[in-house]
Amino acid sequence: MAGLDVEVPNNEKESKNLIDTGHLFNIPAKFYDSRLQMIDEIKPLGLLHNIHIRVWQHFSKRGFGEQMLRCTHSGDFRLHKKSIVPSKRSYTGTIKCQCPFSLKCVKQNDGRWEVLVLNGYHNHNLAKKTRGLYAKTKEDIVRMTASKISVSNILIDLGTKGINVNAKQVYNVHAISKKQTIPIVTQKGTHELTDVLFAYPNSLKLLKAYPYVLIADCTYNTNKYKMSMLKVIGVTPVHKNFSVFFAFLQNERETAYDWAFECLTELLDSNEPIVFVTDRETALMTVIQTHFLSASLLLCRRHIQKDVEAWVKRNYYGNALVGEVFAKGKWTQMVRSTTLEEFKENEELMYRTYSYIPGLEKYCKETWLDKYKERFVSAWTNKILHFGNVTTNRVESAHAALKRLLRTSVGGFDTVTKHKTVATSFLVDMPDLNIPYVTSPPQEIEHTSLFLYSDDIPHFIVPWINDWVNVVGDENSGYRAVAQEIYGDENKWPRVRHDMFDELKKNIHIYIQIYGSEIEVDELIKRVSWWKGAARPPYWMVTDMGFIIANCYDAIFTYVSSTQSQTTLPVTQRSAMSEGPK
Repeated sequence: MAGLDVEVPNNEKESKNLIDTGHLFNIPAKFYDSRLQMIDEIKPLGLLHNIHIRVWQHFSKRGFGEQMLRCTHSGDFRLHKKSIVPSKRSYTGTIKCQCPFSLKCVKQNDGRWEVLVLNGYHNHNLAKKTRGLYAKTKEDIVRMTASKISVSNILIDLGTKGINVNAKQVYNVHAISKKQTIPIVTQKGTHELTDVLFAYPNSLKLLKAYPYVLIADCTYNTNKYKMSMLKVIGVTPVHKNFSVFFAFLQNERETAYDWAFECLTELLDSNEPIVFVTDRETALMTVIQTHFLSASLLLCRRHIQKDVEAWVKRNYYGNALVGEVFAKGKWTQMVRSTTLEEFKENEELMYRTYSYIPGLEKYCKETWLDKYKERFVSAWTNKILHFGNVTTNRVESAHAALKRLLRTSVGGFDTVTKHKTVATSFLVDMPDLNIPYVTSPPQEIEHTSLFLYSDDIPHFIVPWINDWVNVVGDENSGYRAVAQEIYGDENKWPRVRHDMFDELKKNIHIYIQIYGSEIEVDELIKRVSWWKGAARPPYWMVTDMGFIIANCYDAIFTYVSSTQSQTTLPVTQRSAMSEGPK
């Protein structure tokens, strides 16, 4: 940054009490890579010293550009109202007072920008406090409001850092952060809307935390435009669903799917799903495999079973009973073969048993097994980390929940968007986001006094924490933390105690082996048996209960402290929630 010698008469200085701020912007050999970078740095520098700078002029000649930056007080003063009635109201006007402060920004031959101080003087008093907020302050406010910290506590925290913020500014920042840009596609020429995609902000946080298994499917009869609705959901480690996005598409061709999944790659950021589950929609399968090369693609067993059942019915005298028995019997037995040898044996047995159905073997091989057996037979899918999700049952349930909420199939988009509960209806028993969770890879977070317990846990874990919640400390806090994660409400802690009580009773023989004796298990049963009010010490949660929690909810349980940390995996396995009919 360079300065120009501007001579200011002494009498003008004395008469107008000019304030010199030119030295703040007169930085030698300072260049900026772009005009936007220059503005983004100059404006905050002015705000830091209570100077409000605005863009005044920008013009370019033969590739060379110039930008004028002036004080917001530059220009002529003018009244807001032509007629003034002093007895009723004091007059008001603009803040302009012909302030001479100006900066000239020049684009150099190499494309970089330099700032020259034309006049560094102000003919008015500088503001006692700035009206704007720094980007870093806005980020802090967004993070605090997302953590459900009250406005009063936000003001206190920022005040300790010397940042002057009022409650209205906090509310405004929070409201702006909630507004999401909706991706749309319009028809060229007519600008007719052809595709539109919606994503729930809290679901996007869950997506970044749990991107491992995604289930995609289309549904119909949700709007009067006869547009199909593509729905993608994810699964949390405790087998709860969350909506990733839903998109209204003009058709189900590759171009429409390609746009929707291009949006998904942007929502995922750098995360990569492990598994996609969908039905045999060729265009959808092609697009998924194009955008996510490393992800495995599984086909819904339930849809395949229904198709096989319908084929047998059509080709065996319309006998629905034979079709159902075949699909749920020998076909399912073959699909659930866990080894290659078992698969071959069950396949041959299936053909021999139903040899009286003409064309059965040819249909099974050419339509399903030769092309897709690696995508739905257990002998191959068990090698993929799909967490038991081998059908699209979850997304089908989400479709049903949406249609129950809309109560019409001929409504417009306003029918969907006017219901504030539409997005949350997709989150089937979804826990709230105000819980600690870990993402991979870790993202460094600048921690402030908001995270009060950073000294009570190993330091290397702190950068991995994206969010946290401080439950009520009433001697049931451990059960409250589990209730917040599992049921989304810490006040459901009695339900967690009941769950753990039932788990101990049901699998008492397993816990005798884990804890060593029946006496120890009886002590744990007694410890969880407290249903109301603050618990006494004999009924508090202890770290040894990690096995019970992990098994009860089929989840990974992690306990972290500065003295002892442990991770517990479930030792019992529940039947997967999306397995489909047995």
